[in-house]
Amino acid sequence: MKHFKTILALFVLISCFGYSVNAKTSSELQTEIDSKTKELQDVQKEISDAQAQMAVISKQSQSLDKELKTTENTLNQLNLSIKSSTLNIQKLNLEIEGLNSRIGGIGVDIEAKKKAIGLILAEIQKNDNEGVLQTFLKSMSLADSLLEMQSLTNLQENLSVEISSLDKLSTDLENNVRQTAEKKRSIQAENVNLVNKKAIIEDEKKYQKELLAQSKNQEKIYQENLDKLMEKRDEILSEREKIEQELKAKLDPSAVPASQSGVLAKPCLGPIVQQYGRTAFALKAYSNQFHNGLDFDLNVGDPIFSAEDGKVVAVGNLDLYCPKQSYGRFIVITHNNNLTTLYGHLSRIIVNSGDIVERGQLIGYAGNTGYSTGPHLHFTVYASSSFYMGSSKSCGVSPYGANLNPNDYL
Repeated sequence: MKHFKTILALFVLISCFGYSVNAKTSSELQTEIDSKTKELQDVQKEISDAQAQMAVISKQSQSLDKELKTTENTLNQLNLSIKSSTLNIQKLNLEIEGLNSRIGGIGVDIEAKKKAIGLILAEIQKNDNEGVLQTFLKSMSLADSLLEMQSLTNLQENLSVEISSLDKLSTDLENNVRQTAEKKRSIQAENVNLVNKKAIIEDEKKYQKELLAQSKNQEKIYQENLDKLMEKRDEILSEREKIEQELKAKLDPSAVPASQSGVLAKPCLGPIVQQYGRTAFALKAYSNQFHNGLDFDLNVGDPIFSAEDGKVVAVGNLDLYCPKQSYGRFIVITHNNNLTTLYGHLSRIIVNSGDIVERGQLIGYAGNTGYSTGPHLHFTVYASSSFYMGSSKSCGVSPYGANLNPNDYL
């Protein structure tokens, strides 16, 4: 009877205090997580203020002062984004630490309950083997015997409840493990973005120094250079338009997919700010008065994704041949559905020519390279049968093809 009471006491103790060892740690971790959340909110407010300042700058006339202010504001926003990413990583680490603490507590509780159940099963087996008569003979009184037998019966009934509880705990543990894995993947993605955003900042700093060196901070020189760039840009646009129109005229409509939503995924999260075709902006800003893709409004450093499974067939930087006049940094991907997509004005490219990519895979980051009035993504869709990289009269080796309306496939 004494042995049985010891088992019963142990069983009750384990059931009541399985999680108490982690209470203080969880509380401390939650306090730290709340602190990081507050810091993130403060940084997000700074980012919003910087974006508002950018909106003010964008309304100013085209000038050296605007370019310099834009560069400085972009750098400021990127620094804030990096700070936000760092805080997010720290917060995720704290959350993972909390999950690991919970997982450890559940594991300890499961093991303790298993041991208690083992002891109970052993006692039940012992009494089953002894039989009722032996139990009566060993006992001090008939009442004690009946009490012990009733207690064992009650424990047998409770046993099924404890097994069910263990199953639930196991399920909770598996869910926590999955949550931890998801958090770790989020951290890894944040780290990738952080590294690339740092590189983007360095590129922006380099551009700022080159801008200062070229203009020597004189508005007159800047405007003269700008006028020359505009003339050359018009030549590039006219050349591209002529070639692409010829390719479109020769295109067999059966060589491309039928118009259907979802054939391609959106390449970014930003809204469309310029449509395909003869848009109001194209009529006044482009010599050919035609826009051969879609423009998505983004910030420098925003992620760009592949619109479909495919192969990277070209990456380049046309600013090396015709600064601020064409696509700048660009990526071209050929897909298995007879479509080819171009992503222009990027700040950074993280894929190489020949790479196989999947739909939704990160391929680069939005920027302000090439001919761009502000950070955005230019997205063109070509018929694959018509696409090629060819020499331009004024801008190195450039992408050409029979362009199609991306809205027919997004």
